[in-house]
Amino acid sequence: MDNIRRIFCADVISLQLRRLGKPVPKNRFGDENYDGGTRAFRLRYGRQMKPFKLSECREGDVAFVDFQTPWAPEGHIGFCLGNGPNAKYLQSHLATSCVTGEPGLNNDFTIAQSHDGGYYTHRISREAIWG
Repeated sequence: MDNIRRIFCADVISLQLRRLGKPVPKNRFGDENYDGGTRAFRLRYGRQMKPFKLSECREGDVAFVDFQTPWAPEGHIGFCLGNGPNAKYLQSHLATSCVTGEPGLNNDFTIAQSHDGGYYTHRISREAIWG
């Protein structure tokens, strides 16, 4: 993790899926250069998404906010490294640095801090993502 300097949020999940030999979600256009983005995750896991509730977060669950919402024009996705609101959250970058993608991969915040009282809209269970 220390040598990753820049990564987009969906790549955090996509890299783990590739490591496990699982397919990365495709976008609607099928262009392999754009697989794995937040739109692709919405297309692949939309039916399995549940409304986000901080109290229900478990290790391996993915917190998600839609692309092109008023409060999150870029969308965001990452996953819980433990159970409950005080668990660390693995994600790509801070919301304030979306343009540069810095500081890269981090788990500097808990899921509660990242959610900040209402950021995430949906949760995808660990079973749906990882099997």
